[in-house]
Parts: sequence; structure tokens; C-alpha cells
Amino acid sequence: MDTKKVFLTFKLQSGSYAIDVDNVISIERVTEFTKVPHAPYYVEGIINLRGNILPIIDLNCKISNCKTKYQHDTRILVIEIKDENFGFIVDKAEQVLEVDQQDVQASDQLFDDQKNIRGIIKQDNQLFQILDEKTLIDDNTYKKSEEV
Repeated sequence: MDTKKVFLTFKLQSGSYAIDVDNVISIERVTEFTKVPHAPYYVEGIINLRGNILPIIDLNCKISNCKTKYQHDTRILVIEIKDENFGFIVDKAEQVLEVDQQDVQASDQLFDDQKNIRGIIKQDNQLFQILDEKTLIDDNTYKKSEEV
């Protein structure tokens, strides 16, 4: 019996990626951000999304140290990580992909030190790197919001 997994696929400058769809809250158009002084280079700022303050992270910067070139297809993926929501800027959100577990290969079978990648999806003639969303936010960068 094959186990199916569902992923959202998206593009970055460095290739095709996927993330577990269970962690995706929404896909939003890019809007204006409020800059945050002294934030890490990959933090674009914050936005007010339906009454919630959302940190916005340029995923191209986080993954491959290059800034996103904003285009018509550029989107913000709102992802839940450690009980908090974050917005990640991607070049293009593509599709929801249902794959058999046999089409997913663990990244440690290919590379020794890939802290952001937890696997590879082989689908048709395309490869998608599966991001480990828990590694995209570190405790030094973001402190969980507390009551003021």
C-alpha cells in the first residue's frame, strides 16, 4: 500500500521546491512591507495580514543569498512554523502535488549537510527539493511574540 503525501510546489531562482501542504495557511499577493530596523538581511519586513502582524522573509535570500526579483507571479506563502505564522516570498507558487511515498527520496541519501532540505520529489521528469520548514526560522532571528 502506497502512502500519499501532498505538497505545494513553488519556484525560487535556484530551482523548484516543495513544502508540506499541511503547513501552508494561504498564498498571498505581494504587498508593501514595513521595514524592521536591524533585521537579518533576508527579512523584508512585516505586514498586517487580516489583523495579524506577519514577518516577511525573502526565501531566495534565506536559501541562496540572492534577493527576489519582484514580478507579476511573485507571491507570499504564509506558513505555520512552531505555532506562529510567517510569510515567505517566492518567485512563483505553482501547484498542489500529490505524490507516492516511493517518489520521495530522503536528502541525507544524497548530501551530508543540507539543513533546509529534507528530501527530493521525483515527479515525471522534474525534481522538487522538499524544504524542512522548521529550519527556515531560528530562535536567534525570531522571538515568539509575548503579551506587552
